[in-house]
Amino acid sequence: MDSYAEELEKIMAVLKTSPRGMSVSDIAAHISLNRNTVSRYLDMLRISGQVDMKNYGKAKVFFISQRAPISAIINFSSDMVVVLDSSQVIVQANDHLCNMIGIAKEDLIGEEIRNSALVGFDHPLINNKIQSALEGQETTDEIRIVRGGEEHFYRIRIIPTVLSDSSPGVTVILYHIQNRRNRLKMNFYKLDEMYLC
Repeated sequence: MDSYAEELEKIMAVLKTSPRGMSVSDIAAHISLNRNTVSRYLDMLRISGQVDMKNYGKAKVFFISQRAPISAIINFSSDMVVVLDSSQVIVQANDHLCNMIGIAKEDLIGEEIRNSALVGFDHPLINNKIQSALEGQETTDEIRIVRGGEEHFYRIRIIPTVLSDSSPGVTVILYHIQNRRNRLKMNFYKLDEMYLC
């Protein structure tokens, strides 16, 4: 094993013992390494998303990241999920989305959204919300998609995301709300009938 990989493991092990976090000096003292070397390793761990940092005055406190990588969780979602980079190139998509649009994931990833099977998302309103997400603002709306002559209603969440290379991105989540809308409509009709009787 490389010596730097062993040292990264030592840093992670020390941070796991201190959930409130540790300064660079504290970590260096615990594992008997030069402070500058520890700082460089912490930067590597931050870029990979394994470690987070908070500033407390002039001190920087490092702790184990509580984030799960998107790639590990999007396929477990029953919602449709697509991840875009800042140029609106598709970085990831889950199986549920690919099955819904009938395309292989490999044919979707790496394509600009406007040149892909998701061209329907290349709409000025959605583009504005994607731009807002790149600036840090999360949005939730309802949209209507007509597919095969049938209307489908979805809740769309557009969430600011940090990609694995630490660049900004956007996660778009679609949740099918057709059944909920139908139930609400039926309840409305029942209330209307009760009121008329």
